[in-house]
Amino acid sequence: CDASLPVQEILTASDDCSTVVITPSVDTYNVDICGGYDITYRWRATDNCGNTTEVTTVFSVLPDTQSPMFDSIPDAILPIACDASLPVQETLTASDDCSTVVITPSIDTYTIDICGGYDITYRWLATDNCGNTSEVTTVFNVLPDTQSPMFDSIPDAILPIACDATLPVQEILTASDDCSTVVITPSVD
Repeated sequence: CDASLPVQEILTASDDCSTVVITPSVDTYNVDICGGYDITYRWRATDNCGNTTEVTTVFSVLPDTQSPMFDSIPDAILPIACDASLPVQETLTASDDCSTVVITPSIDTYTIDICGGYDITYRWLATDNCGNTSEVTTVFNVLPDTQSPMFDSIPDAILPIACDATLPVQEILTASDDCSTVVITPSVD
């Protein structure tokens, strides 16, 4: 389907009484890249008296059954921290022998596992005008949360108290974590 049409052959003809003019032509045809189509080459031989004779040959243009080819593979993506934004999905291009290509990027469904880490798959589907497809993927890892929470402040110092005093109320502290919520459990040794 991506080939140039072959050069139409030069034919000769003879006539018993006069010279002959040969007129080559190509019949009208409808291009059908996906289904294939036939082309007819025609030669008309005409003598000086207007007598004609014709010969033809028919050949097929094969349908587009070739999948598109990606022009490059996606770059590898290094593991990312659990609190990092997902990297922007790369823009890829692809070529096809006979038609234009549409590339559809997608991200496979994944389950977030902050504590154990998890994989994410980026996918690109290249589709030509005839529905032929090819696909490439890249997989990267979201690292588990191994960072301990950080207290937002240290507790205030408590001055010594008398032996008959009530224990002071334990201060309420807050803490932050890079990837998850934090529960603070106060206790007294």
